[in-house]
Amino acid sequence: MKKILLIICFYSEMVFGAGFIFIEPKIGITPYQNFQSRTESETLNDFFDYGSDIYFPIPKMTGFDIGIGAEIRRIHPLLSNKKNVGLFFTLLKLPTFLDTKIVSRIGFLQNITLKKTFYYAFGIEKSIHRLVFQVLFDDMQINDSNMNSHYRSVVFKMGVKI
Repeated sequence: MKKILLIICFYSEMVFGAGFIFIEPKIGITPYQNFQSRTESETLNDFFDYGSDIYFPIPKMTGFDIGIGAEIRRIHPLLSNKKNVGLFFTLLKLPTFLDTKIVSRIGFLQNITLKKTFYYAFGIEKSIHRLVFQVLFDDMQINDSNMNSHYRSVVFKMGVKI
């Protein structure tokens, strides 16, 4: 992960001339999740999901941001032992209006009990100064020996630009 981050930073400096990088730690909650025929919601008793995005603006394309991220999330319908899963993704933010951006993510899910699983998400992001709010709709194709299905969820996130 460190090597990938260094390569991205070097590449962005050489090609795009990016002068600064944003680090955005986030916490979130999943109010809706659907797997097979089960629909559940996460409560505050189940703790928060947490993660971080590292991205930089592309100066020659005003308002566009590109980067990478990682996240730890609890997925209750999937794992009976309630272990955390790790999400690793690339990130693209496209500007719209009034400090609102369209966010897209593509990556994979990693866990001891599950194989690498394809992950994608899209949503909107609203920033107020350095405070960031996101609503993401994500989908994961779970390919395991016992199950072959989609896991869909809606995630609310809040973060701070550093």
